[in-house]
Amino acid sequence: MLEQLLLSAIEKFEFPRIDLTDYDIVEVGDVRIYNGVESDYVDVEATVYEGGYFNNKLTHEEVNILAVYMIV
Repeated sequence: MLEQLLLSAIEKFEFPRIDLTDYDIVEVGDVRIYNGVESDYVDVEATVYEGGYFNNKLTHEEVNILAVYMIV
């Protein structure tokens, strides 16, 4: 869900200094069993998502702008 918010935030970013569309989406890495506080110590299936990545280095300013657009 967060990646979808990020992708929509990229579209809203009007004048980035780098190419934000140079973003690679990575598929699901692994599926494991999780047993912890969040699941009340019950075994649940957890998807380990490796996530996507930018091929360019983002500045703190660009990361902050994307974060704000993700919230909006």
